[in-house]
Amino acid sequence: MPIVTQKLAESFIVLVYGDLDTEDTKSMRHAFEQAISENHKNLWVDCSSLATISVEAMRMILSYTSKIEAVHINFILYNVCPVVQEKLENSGLNNILKIVPTIKEAYIYCRNRQEV
Repeated sequence: MPIVTQKLAESFIVLVYGDLDTEDTKSMRHAFEQAISENHKNLWVDCSSLATISVEAMRMILSYTSKIEAVHINFILYNVCPVVQEKLENSGLNNILKIVPTIKEAYIYCRNRQEV
């Protein structure tokens, strides 16, 4: 499953495709580390092409949440399909992660946080 990154103004976007499993967490970690090291204000994960997510991948995302927040990066998942949404809800991650329907809502959320 490829992971593609894009830079958009102050945001670092990670696009995930297919199944996010244990083998793919290394690529995801690398993308997160790149966003942190480049001092982006926003880290958005586009889940529109994500079919499913493994427990190991959810653990990795959870482990990075505090690291990302510590450097004041807005971390958002968007375009999450129902299958992945259900897995996040069953694990309780939906209560920890910011999940919005589209990139537009991600932008609005981050813009509003920067105004505060």
